[in-house]
Amino acid sequence: MEKVKIQGISCSPRHGNTEIMVKWALDSARELPGVETELISLAGKEIKPCTECYRCVDAPKDNPCPGIRDDDFREIALKMAEADGYVVGTYADFHSAGSHFHILKGRLMCFELSHLGHVGLRCKVVGALCQGMLPNGGQNVAILQILAWAIENDMYVVMVGPEKGLTCGGNTGACGSTCSLSGCAEMVRNRSMVPVNTKEEKTLIREDKVAKIQSQMLGKRVAETAKIIKAGYAAVEPGEIQWAYGPIAGGYQLGGGYKPGKREAK
Repeated sequence: MEKVKIQGISCSPRHGNTEIMVKWALDSARELPGVETELISLAGKEIKPCTECYRCVDAPKDNPCPGIRDDDFREIALKMAEADGYVVGTYADFHSAGSHFHILKGRLMCFELSHLGHVGLRCKVVGALCQGMLPNGGQNVAILQILAWAIENDMYVVMVGPEKGLTCGGNTGACGSTCSLSGCAEMVRNRSMVPVNTKEEKTLIREDKVAKIQSQMLGKRVAETAKIIKAGYAAVEPGEIQWAYGPIAGGYQLGGGYKPGKREAK
C-alpha cells in the first residue's frame, strides 16, 4: 500500500468558513487507505512578507528562510516539506485570493532556493478551494491564482472530478458561498464585525451543500493522485528519468544551469 500525507492549508485569519471546507476535504481524503492528513491553519499565525533578500539561496534544510527569524513561517515550511500533496484554501477578496495566501506564496520561494529543495514542492499534488460571500464573488479567480502558483513550482494540479452523478467534473476547484441559502442582508446583520478567532464566528458555509460535496471530491482527488505519483516514482529506475522526486534533486543550481546528479543537502 502506498502511503501519503496530505496537508490542508487554510489561508485565512479565522477558524471559520475556509477552514471548514479544508477539513471537509481532509476528512474525505482519509477515507482512502494509507492516507494521513494534517491541517495547517494560518489563523493566529504571523507570516511576514518576503523581503527578497535571497538569503534562502543554499540555506540549510532546518532554516530555509534565514532572512526573517521572528515569525511563524519556519514552523509552517518544515511541516509542508513532509507532505505529498496539499489542499490549499483561501477566501475571495475583491476577486483575488486573500492576502494570507499571497504572503505565504511569496515566502515559499525558499523551497526552490534552499536545501529544502529536493523535498520541497516539486512533483507534489495541489487542489484548491475558495469561499466567499456571494456565489460569484471571485472564487474561481482566487482558485486559478492558487493553481498558477502550483504550476510555477512544477507541481501537479488536480480539479474537482465527477462522482456519483453529482457533477460532470471540470471544476477548477471547490467553490463555496456563505450567502447561498441565508440571504446576504441577514448574514451581514448576524455576522456584523465579529472579531477573528472567536467562538462567535459565524460558519455559514455549512449551509452550502455543493461546497461540501466539491470539497470532499477534491480531497479524494488530491490523495489518490499523490498515491499514483509516489508509486510511479518508486517503480521507475533512477536512470530512466532526468529529474528525481523533488524540486532541485536533478541538480539545477542558481547561475550554473543544469548539472546532472543529485544535489546534496546540508
